[in-house]
Amino acid sequence: MFMIYPLLIGILLSFLLIFKGRRKLRLDKIGLTKPNLSIVIPARNEESNLGKLLTSLKSCDYQNLEIIVANDNSDDGTKSVAESYGAKCIDVPPLPKGWKGKTWACQNGAESASGSLLLFLDADVVICKNGLKQILNTFISSEAKIMSIGPYHRTQKIYESLSSIFNLLTFISIGSFGIFGSARNYNGFFGPCLLVEKETYTKIGGHDSVKSEILENWSFGVKAKELNIPALVISGKEAIDYRMYPDGYEALRDGWSKAFVKGMQSVDKWIMICVVAWMSVGIMIFSHLILGIVGVGSLEYAFFFYLVYALSYHRMVSMVGKFRLTASLFYPIILFHFYFILLRSSIMKRRGESILWKGRGVNEC
Repeated sequence: MFMIYPLLIGILLSFLLIFKGRRKLRLDKIGLTKPNLSIVIPARNEESNLGKLLTSLKSCDYQNLEIIVANDNSDDGTKSVAESYGAKCIDVPPLPKGWKGKTWACQNGAESASGSLLLFLDADVVICKNGLKQILNTFISSEAKIMSIGPYHRTQKIYESLSSIFNLLTFISIGSFGIFGSARNYNGFFGPCLLVEKETYTKIGGHDSVKSEILENWSFGVKAKELNIPALVISGKEAIDYRMYPDGYEALRDGWSKAFVKGMQSVDKWIMICVVAWMSVGIMIFSHLILGIVGVGSLEYAFFFYLVYALSYHRMVSMVGKFRLTASLFYPIILFHFYFILLRSSIMKRRGESILWKGRGVNEC
């Protein structure tokens, strides 16, 4: 029964870390004057994803809309797909020294944009029905000059549930979704979706101000906070989705390995302490279950504690994505995989090895 106390601590920490799954997005009508919106999509070898995003954007009922695909030296059919949907496709010049591929593509896309609002979208996201309206209405009805949105991760195959801990930690690290958090209190921005007034974008210095950053939007949020620019950080559930790694486990492994060590270093120390404590409780409860199975201690109590923690874990990850309950019931596999990725990423960084992503080394992505 002594494990009841660690379990209670773990549940308490889970609510401290993530309590609010989403901020309610607005669906009321935008005023008669609709702002001109330019959507910038940095795309490198995104032939398989781009069509889904462009299809979802074409179905949005919004007139003052410009779609720009910044084709970042793709060697697949990215440009053909973009042009087939009537998007404005620009060819990004060769990568200059000191820039990352995504920041360079975003900068070039922004320079080609004519809208007063800029919406930067990763090519693997999809806008839900009425999603664009919700995003714009929420932004316009607030006093924010910039808004970061965390897409809802919809999974299909069982291995994709390994992403649940990473998605969860991404939301937790933002600092806005815990029991004491708020949409205006944040540590950084999400990577896949950023809405900003063009004037504010210029004031921050555009992507030139974060050109060498792998976690460019996180750094963009840090700069916005330093400049006291009014901002919102919200969940995009029911507005914007994505499916991150449909092409197999290796893509998932390499995707989360790239820049993961840097991402961990950016997290607030108190959040990190709570995360480590929460995960440690999960490992302790799993260990207690193993002892129960081999006859040391009560198996009934050990199983009960394990089940409660697993359901608590599922509550948390369900706020950031659609993950299988069966996967959450095997949460130790997910936690040990997290440690494996962390170790792998650290070793590769120490050895100076680069993970290839979209045909480039991570340091160029």
